[in-house]
Amino acid sequence: MTVQADTEAYIAWVNSLPLAASFGIKCVEAARGSTTMTLVASPIATNPNGAVHGGVVSALIDHAMGTTAMTVMTARAAPVTATLNIDYLAPAVPPLTLRTTVLRHSQALVFMQTHVRSGERLVDVGTGTFVPRADYLLDPTEATDDLPAYYFAPRRFGD
Repeated sequence: MTVQADTEAYIAWVNSLPLAASFGIKCVEAARGSTTMTLVASPIATNPNGAVHGGVVSALIDHAMGTTAMTVMTARAAPVTATLNIDYLAPAVPPLTLRTTVLRHSQALVFMQTHVRSGERLVDVGTGTFVPRADYLLDPTEATDDLPAYYFAPRRFGD
């Protein structure tokens, strides 16, 4: 499979996740170690000022980081959030753009950063640490057809 095909399949998989559908977040770009996601409008009630609730922003950042971490992790590993810190700089009024980057990674830890923008304005900065875990994933022989290949792929994203 080519990197382009990998990228398209990865984006489709991220966009098919239940949280993406429930919260309205969409992955629009992906590469090894980075993603860009957008939230055009929040399906969850906004604050009286039109901003997305801080707890929802936190969930969006965690989602963006977890799915981005998977682009650098070894096969049969899934990201588990160890730390998540958010600096709320200004109201997060949609549309929002979340740009997530892997800052550093090893087989034991993945360090992430997400910048959330409302238009050109930086409104939130998230940092997080993720632990790659494989001890609770299904054996490939037990997998159903609707589970993504990323849980079982024998290589990393883009390799």
